[in-house]
Amino acid sequence: MSEPKKITINDTEYTIGLHLGREGIKTALKVQNVLQSEMLGVQSKIAEKLSADDKKAISEDDKNAESIITEKYQDVMLSGVESMLKNLDPDKLFSMLLDLFKHVYVNDKALNSDAMIDNHFQNRYGNIFPLAKEVIQANGFLELSIQELL
Repeated sequence: MSEPKKITINDTEYTIGLHLGREGIKTALKVQNVLQSEMLGVQSKIAEKLSADDKKAISEDDKNAESIITEKYQDVMLSGVESMLKNLDPDKLFSMLLDLFKHVYVNDKALNSDAMIDNHFQNRYGNIFPLAKEVIQANGFLELSIQELL
């Protein structure tokens, strides 16, 4: 089992634990269902717009991707965010976030109850999506690819 990951977001330290097998599979499937199709749509739009030079720079070092896309293709990113906001079901997204945060700790207390979520995120809404991203990455939830079945 991997060690928990410690991160700081807006001066708040979080410890991200890993989801266990069955719970992790269920959460990964939920992440796929709620986010992946929208994310693929945004990525596809960006890929269509990339210049040959940018594609080459990204293929040579994928660490360049974020800065290239942020600097040169912000309009496509904003369009993608707009599309995601229109298409994402708020209830499904909220349910997914609750599942993601079950093994996140703040001051040695798990964010796995309504009271903890209510108290912790009050006036900290800006931490929600950066934390969700870190949990998804730490658990490898996007590595579960339905394409493997094709």
